[in-house]
Amino acid sequence: MPETLAWPKLGLLNQLLEPAILYKDIKTKLSFREKHQGRSAGLVEQALCSAIDSELQNYLTFVGVIETEIRRQQDQNTRDNNHNNNSSTRGRGNGSVITLRRCVVLLQEATLGLRLIHSILTESRGLVGGQILSLIHNYTYNGDELVARFAQRLLPKVSVPFYDVLNRWIGTGQLIDPHEEFFVQPGDQGSRWEGRFVLVKDKVPSYMKPEVAQRVFQIGKTLYFVRVACDNREWVEERQAGFTALDAGSYGSGREDVFTTNQRLERQINDAYTDVVRHLNHTLREKFGLDRHLRGLKNYLLLGKGDFVQLLVETIAPSLDKPAVQLFRHHLTATLETAILGSNAHYDHEDVLRCLDARMLELGHGDIGWDVFTLDYRVEQPLDTVILDKAATKEYLRVFNFLWRIKRVSFALNRTWRKMATMERSGRLYIRLDSHNGGDDDSTIELASYIHELWKVVRATTGEMLHFINELQYYINYEVIETSWVQLQRDLTERYLSVDEIISVHREYLARITYKGLLGGGELYMGELHEILKNILSFRACVEGLHDITNRYNSGAANTSASGSGADEKRVLNIGGLIREIRVGFEDTVERLVAQLNKQEDGEMRFLGVRLDFNGFYSSRMS
Repeated sequence: MPETLAWPKLGLLNQLLEPAILYKDIKTKLSFREKHQGRSAGLVEQALCSAIDSELQNYLTFVGVIETEIRRQQDQNTRDNNHNNNSSTRGRGNGSVITLRRCVVLLQEATLGLRLIHSILTESRGLVGGQILSLIHNYTYNGDELVARFAQRLLPKVSVPFYDVLNRWIGTGQLIDPHEEFFVQPGDQGSRWEGRFVLVKDKVPSYMKPEVAQRVFQIGKTLYFVRVACDNREWVEERQAGFTALDAGSYGSGREDVFTTNQRLERQINDAYTDVVRHLNHTLREKFGLDRHLRGLKNYLLLGKGDFVQLLVETIAPSLDKPAVQLFRHHLTATLETAILGSNAHYDHEDVLRCLDARMLELGHGDIGWDVFTLDYRVEQPLDTVILDKAATKEYLRVFNFLWRIKRVSFALNRTWRKMATMERSGRLYIRLDSHNGGDDDSTIELASYIHELWKVVRATTGEMLHFINELQYYINYEVIETSWVQLQRDLTERYLSVDEIISVHREYLARITYKGLLGGGELYMGELHEILKNILSFRACVEGLHDITNRYNSGAANTSASGSGADEKRVLNIGGLIREIRVGFEDTVERLVAQLNKQEDGEMRFLGVRLDFNGFYSSRMS
């Protein structure tokens, strides 16, 4: 600049040079992005560059208008000089003369816009999609009204590609996002649901509430599920035909009515969400029988259908008492079919019965049939995703095996009790000394007396064990499974749920059963329960042996020779020792279990401990 210029004019020229420098720098940045990124740049970034280029064109147009006015004034001044009428001309045109100061004033708003554009270009490096929209939206709350208004004008133009992806996602469940700018991204492509899509929170625009973004995420996922897993493309296409697309200018389009526009868009999203999940719930229930299969799982894998379970145990017990290697699957399925036909299970829906099967787990060395038998329940798509994925199937199998062990022990113990009661009523529970030769022998009398006392111990121990098993079964069936089932039904029916929510409430249902059913305490409970059930089965085997000896003596088939009598006496003493040892072990283990239950925060689990120790027997042993 000429050194002769006055400082005020230099200041004005500096202000006039700022928009020119900003314009040049912005054009350089745009050219650099186009050269080095080109087609690889995201669609939102391309829209940003296009919107900026449009603003620059507007700026050039405005500068051209100012330049035209200056030239017009110059021509007018030249004509006035030729007519020697300068003073009168200046007097008439003084109000519209374009001076340096007036140029600064005219370009003030454009300069602020160029500053904002320059800042946005600089700050948006490395940002994509919603991150760029968040950056621009933040400027709409700038304290300078001109800056805020400029950002409000820029935001809808830049948002167009983002809303194109958004509308496709919530309209059809299709994710068409070649540059991965949207806040929903594809996840595990090998998965049908879990992790199939992911929500990237840092790509959600700042003007979109987290709960709104979550609903957008769920709408698209649900549409994808309905279209692919439920094979219901027709409904999705019909819905798309009547779908009202979201406007790119709706969010943040004006500071004065931002609350109103956000409310309107939230209402649109909520209405779309309700419409989609309502159809999902209707489809799962009416077309695929969600409720029917949930009840089938409860009735069969959780042993809720009592008459069927009892008949199955009675029918299959002889086969399961054999070594596992002697079992064949067709025998198991035939027995299952018999139990279904002989109980109320045959009134169940054919879809439920078709899903039910019997199979064997992997064999281990020394396993018997009880150890490897399991019921299986298989559902088809989409229910294998919603209620019976791998994790849920594993959990159902775990619960079934636990309940089946309890049912086995209960069946064995009740059979022992019935046999003992039958013998007592027929007078064959104790040895009759007149039932065989040598009945008045001292050793025989002593043995008979010992067996008589031993049967008293057996009766008392059987009563303790039956009390434990009955209380445990009542607790699991009614206070664990039934209460959890009621809660599941309440969760499923109080409102329409998305796929993720249905999966979640079903997992919570299983988690409540495993935790309150004593399966969730790790080795703390399972170790004690395993020991108790093992003691009961060992006790039952000892009672069977004692029953055989008593029967042989009463039928006169016992060996009355000295050696034979000695062998029987030794066997009886051995059985008696085992029975007393098992009883002590059983009571010690139940005592520990009751102590652990009394420490639980859950009231129902504590009350189980109270019922097991209803007369204070185990607590008195502790003290």
